[in-house]
Amino acid sequence: MMIPLYTIILSLSFICGLYRVFSGPHVLDRILGLDYLAIVGLAVTGVFYGITGDDMVLDIGLLFGLVSFLTALVFSRFIKESSNDHSKSRFHSLR
Repeated sequence: MMIPLYTIILSLSFICGLYRVFSGPHVLDRILGLDYLAIVGLAVTGVFYGITGDDMVLDIGLLFGLVSFLTALVFSRFIKESSNDHSKSRFHSLR
């Protein structure tokens, strides 16, 4: 039994994303890894849609993409707010 090429490629992509999430030296690297895993998940749903042709899988993929985009926005807003608070505290300590 032969494993299809897309299965190997998507599995390797998923492993690379997990590596970035768990070994990222900074929080931004980990967030980027999570976003990459979401993209790989979208690719998996796209391949599954291509195999089955079920429209519900496409809807689930679109919903998953929307949730992934919104979480990326929330994380970036959180990091921006925390960096602004950090810079304000530095300026207050200089006065």
